[in-house]
Amino acid sequence: MHNYSTDQPNRHKKYLFIGAGGALTVFVAGVLVNPLSSIPMTVGVLGFYWLFSRYLWKTGPIQELGFVEVPDLNGAWEGYLYTSGPRHRIDDDLIVDDGNRDDGYVKMEAQLEIKQTWDEIQVNLIGPESTSTSKAATVLVGRQMAHLEL
Repeated sequence: MHNYSTDQPNRHKKYLFIGAGGALTVFVAGVLVNPLSSIPMTVGVLGFYWLFSRYLWKTGPIQELGFVEVPDLNGAWEGYLYTSGPRHRIDDDLIVDDGNRDDGYVKMEAQLEIKQTWDEIQVNLIGPESTSTSKAATVLVGRQMAHLEL
């Protein structure tokens, strides 16, 4: 997986929240276990960040409050791709005849597999003749409908 950018404002300030949440969690645990040790503080901050990045960011309350606006795109998605390749070079079984575009593009079925955390994403395209994996991505959320640019 690789990092992705987004147009969500003040994303860097969210790191402060995550750090404060982790510090508070560890402070309470540290006081209970060993008030003089810095190890619980470090483990707690890292643990809270890991928990937030993997799970908490996509939960209902955090999304509904608008703290994180990046949509959860995880999963398998099905759709179509259009190729400008010559139709006669494409196996007829791969072409979707319904909805071919008038501008010469050929419509074919494709799948996307997306693995995403709060700060990383990997997009795999499985096409009828080839596959590809993202190297960079931007998730734009400041529009009416969020979309992914690769």
